[in-house]
Amino acid sequence: MEFNDFVNAVLHGGTITLSIFILLVVLSVVTWGIIIGKFVQLRKEDQNSGKFVKVFNKAKSLKNFLSTNHKRAPVDYDLGILFEEIL
Repeated sequence: MEFNDFVNAVLHGGTITLSIFILLVVLSVVTWGIIIGKFVQLRKEDQNSGKFVKVFNKAKSLKNFLSTNHKRAPVDYDLGILFEEIL
């Protein structure tokens, strides 16, 4: 099936054909939006994780690490709670 055949089938299709095609295009755009959004979110979390590791490595002890006022990302929040429970 060539591209022109596909275009003709869509243009000359009935209401159901056009509505299914439009639905597929909309869902494809939504899916790509979700993929791009998750990619951006994961890049931001990776950067925050790198900052967390730098602060963690600079600390002399766990108590010193917990006393520093740094912004915790959601990913490292569980690790901070674990350290507080251990101490």
